[in-house]
Amino acid sequence: MRRRNTRKCLQEGLKDLRLPTIRSSCQKVAEQARAESLSHEEFLLALVDQGARRAAPRPHRASSTGVEPAAGETPEGFDRKRLPRKVDAHINVLLEGAFLDSCEFVVG
Repeated sequence: MRRRNTRKCLQEGLKDLRLPTIRSSCQKVAEQARAESLSHEEFLLALVDQGARRAAPRPHRASSTGVEPAAGETPEGFDRKRLPRKVDAHINVLLEGAFLDSCEFVVG
């Protein structure tokens, strides 16, 4: 009874922490750890390693296939009419890029 309650609490805790990758592989890694008599630390390391491998950044498909972004996905095609004036002004500054040429010496 205690094991099932622990399992349920662990699943809920991982859900609260927003760790879906670890939550989905927790049971399998726990069974493997039991079979291999792993220590608690080794179990946690195996669980985190598996979660990190799944969450590793993958290359963006469009950049790897040479597909052009759809209209609206480029700065020129973005509909800025719905933005607040202040945000639109910031975008203008960023698009112009004039700030890239300026440099200031800052003494900290």
